[in-house]
Formats: sequence, C-alpha cells, structure tokens
Amino acid sequence: MQLKAYWFATFIFDFLKMYLTILMAIILFAAFDLDLNAAMVPLALLPFGALPFTYATTFIFSSSQAASAINIFLNILVLGILASITWTFRIAIPPFMVYGDSMHSWFWLVPTYNVGAAMFCDRQCDTLADTRKAPYVDAPETNADKWAFENITRDSLVMLLHMVVWSIFIMANEKGWFSLCSFKPKAKNSLTADQLDSDVVAEKKRVEEHTGTPEMVKIQGLNKVFSTNKKCCKTEKFNAVTDLSFGLQQGECFALLGVNGAGKSTTFKSLTGMVNPSSGKVQISGFDIKRDFEKARKLIGYCP
Repeated sequence: MQLKAYWFATFIFDFLKMYLTILMAIILFAAFDLDLNAAMVPLALLPFGALPFTYATTFIFSSSQAASAINIFLNILVLGILASITWTFRIAIPPFMVYGDSMHSWFWLVPTYNVGAAMFCDRQCDTLADTRKAPYVDAPETNADKWAFENITRDSLVMLLHMVVWSIFIMANEKGWFSLCSFKPKAKNSLTADQLDSDVVAEKKRVEEHTGTPEMVKIQGLNKVFSTNKKCCKTEKFNAVTDLSFGLQQGECFALLGVNGAGKSTTFKSLTGMVNPSSGKVQISGFDIKRDFEKARKLIGYCP
C-alpha cells in the first residue's frame, strides 16, 4: 500500500468513528438545551486537529498500546480537567487570573483544550469580561464577544493549524527527513572471513563484485540495530542482523534458515520496507528499498 493511501484510509476510518461520538454529543447538548451553539464549531473541527496530533505523538512511544493509553489520558486530562482549572483561575480567583491567562495561551497546543475553552467561553465570555472590569481585579480585560479572534474564532482556526502542521510532520517523518532520536545506533564491525562459513564468504564476495547474472533480490552488507530497552534516544543496542549479503536470481527458490533471534524476520522486514536498515543496501530488481520503494513494492509479495 502506498504511504499516502495508508494514511488517508486511516484518517477517514478514524474520522468517521470520532464523528459518531461528536454527533452524539451535539444531540445531547441540544436535548438538554445547553446553549453551546458557538462551541459546536471547534467541536465539529476537532477530528481535523486531534487525529493528526494523535498520529504524530505515537512516534514517541515504543508500542501502539502505550501511545493509545497516553493519548486517551492526555485528552481527558486536557479537555476536562485542565480546561476547568484554567477557566476557574481566569474568572473566579483574582490572584491567579494572570496565571490562568498564561495557561490559556499555552494549552491551545493540545487540540482538545480548544474545545473545552470554547465551551467555557460560549457560556462565560461575557461574565469573564465583566469580572475583569471590577476594581478589585488586577488582570487584563478580555473581550466579551465570543466570536472575537482571541476567543472561539481562535479555537476554531487552531484546529486547522494542527491539521496542517501535524500532517506535514507525519509525512516528513515517514519519508525519513528527520528522526525523533538524535543518535543513530552503530552496527557491529563486519565479521572476519575465519568467523564465517566458506560458502557465506563466497556469496558475499560474489555480491560485492557484482559477478554473475543480475539479481532480482540483492542484499549487501545489511546491518540492523535495535535499542534493547525500546525507548527513544537510549544507547543500549542489539544487533539483529550483522553484515548480511546475498543475491537471488529470477526463478530461484531460496530458504533463509537460522535459530530464534538470528535475524530472519528482520531481514524480510528490511526487504519489504517494514523496517529501515541501519546500514547496507537492499534492492529489489535494482530498485533501492529506501529511495525507490514505491517502484520496488509493486514487485513484492509478502506473507509473514
């Protein structure tokens, strides 16, 4: 599957699931006559900002389960608790009003906060403006118009900003333009000839010298290093594949044998683009997996 097609299909599926919840919330608000009409705009835009934000933050975690749990907790914390605390500071506790304004200025970086802030503004923006005019309040005045730019208009536009920023981030990260980690694990030094079987040495030499018929599948000097604790930016390393070289011609039947942990699965994942090699070359019919995966993938059939 193409990278764009994968992310587009994922977004549409998650978008539809999320919108079912949003529609139920809108129906409940209307049924109980909560009068949150203006806040419905950022709520309707929430999937456009929250979904790309959630996808982007998953790159920080080592597993999808951990990412899902943390994101659910973060959304509940920001939408429900932090939004309530921030607006309580801004409207009800004069000594903390300035701190509440500062919190309000920073929490928009999380999409769900803007929905909570819009709901409070829809009901209390005029009250907040009146409170700030009181003689005992030493805090900046605010605009009573709920559609003022600094109020619900900003909350709505921020959703679209999140969509653009995090979508670009995801595509850039998937293309390998930058990494979340500042280090690149180094592979082990190549094994010496006396450490390898004679047929392995001969195959490695043949691949390096490009002798014989051109290969449909070619791996040269493949190394793959994983972090042993599976946490970002840690230096503990595990060499899954070390200095592997072989080539396969069209129509050739090939079996890759090895004990558990020898690197068989990692090798095939490197061939199919599921993992990126730490070093070395991987080619399918002359197409480099890193540079020309869109062309190489059309020639691959993989059943793990």
